[in-house]
Amino acid sequence: MTTANGSYITFVFVGGIRELERDVSVLFFMRHKWLLTGR
Repeated sequence: MTTANGSYITFVFVGGIRELERDVSVLFFMRHKWLLTGR
């Protein structure tokens, strides 16, 4: 039970990091696009 719970937490943690990474990359892309169109 503990190992299953631990692996589940790790899975959620890794998934959250991947999601955050994707959001950050999208945010940077939008900001870069906004800067380019602003000029």
